Amino acid sequence: MKYSQAIGVAAILFLWASCFMPWITVPVKENLVTLSGVNGRVHEDLTLGKPIIFYMVFGLLSAALFCTPKIWAKRTNIFIAAILLSLTIFYHLSFTFCRQAVCPNLLLGVWLQIPLGLLILTMSLLPKLRVSVK
Repeated sequence: MKYSQAIGVAAILFLWASCFMPWITVPVKENLVTLSGVNGRVHEDLTLGKPIIFYMVFGLLSAALFCTPKIWAKRTNIFIAAILLSLTIFYHLSFTFCRQAVCPNLLLGVWLQIPLGLLILTMSLLPKLRVSVK
């Protein structure tokens, strides 16, 4: 595919941007607490670190592999993109579970994660390489 590398890098950038959007709101004692991928708090007792750090590390690695025109880079990028997709599924599930009879209200940032992870994996499966015939 002609634009698969550019679409993959753009999807990584959108995944990073989704970390700064609000993911969920949790009603807590007449207040609404808004959580995102930057602060990483799911509940008062449960903290999952900061998802943006994992997305930055694996996203930078994947973007570098998207830009490298070698066959080993394209094959490694499939593995890295699969790890990135599994991270997006993990964070989506861990942020959207109901805890102690309190269910969060899901916002746009959490819904963008899985489609963007799938798009990154799909674009890593469609590398732009010229095949030389010998």
